[in-house]
Amino acid sequence: MVKFNKEGIELIRNKISSVELKNAGRLTKNSFIRERKMGFEKLIKYILNKKGLSTNMETNNFYDDINEDENISNQSLLDQRLKLNPDVFRLLNNDYLKLFYQENKDEVKLYRGYLLKAIDGSDFEIPNTKEAKKVYGSVGTKVKDKDDTIARATVSSSFDILNKYIIEGFILSYRASENKSALEHIKHDQEITTNYKSIYIMDRGYISIELMLYCLKNNHKFLIRLDSIAYKKERDWSCQQKVDTKKESFKP
Repeated sequence: MVKFNKEGIELIRNKISSVELKNAGRLTKNSFIRERKMGFEKLIKYILNKKGLSTNMETNNFYDDINEDENISNQSLLDQRLKLNPDVFRLLNNDYLKLFYQENKDEVKLYRGYLLKAIDGSDFEIPNTKEAKKVYGSVGTKVKDKDDTIARATVSSSFDILNKYIIEGFILSYRASENKSALEHIKHDQEITTNYKSIYIMDRGYISIELMLYCLKNNHKFLIRLDSIAYKKERDWSCQQKVDTKKESFKP
């Protein structure tokens, strides 16, 4: 995997420096026109190299790493980030993964010829602002003028278990449909892992006729955990069919 990591990092470096990504990263046509202390290319590298420290420490460490004697205020940094289209990180991630799966096939780990992909989601607390509640939703109670609700969102992801890559992740409104999320992941996965067969593994919250029919129609294997009472009538019928078939086979 070391060889690919070098190739992948080189791809990311070249992509960050490209005009194509800069155009995709503008929220408005006037974004990142002028070269500033934290221009487009530096901003992407700064965000990718963050380590969870305070903003001042992060910016100081960043300029030290690139050997520049610069300083930027927190407000100026925020202003630059507000100009950035976050989709650039999805584009970078997609290009990195496509390189791995399509150009390094000898390094891709498979289970009996299949990629094993787990799809799951989790609920997270997000900054507790009115805007966040409006976009993503909230949990709690709101009585008259007293608002005790807390902003929350749902994060869904598709994960390649053997190769340890998150193929896709996105943020949704709180308690968004797991079935629809899974369908989005499966459709998008095929763009990234073209020419590979996949087995999708999901928890019992994802069970639905629509999802299973889509997988069967498009020749995708799947393993979904079931509640003991889910589709009980159909399962009992299937078991009875097997019993009847065995009885037929033992007739003299």
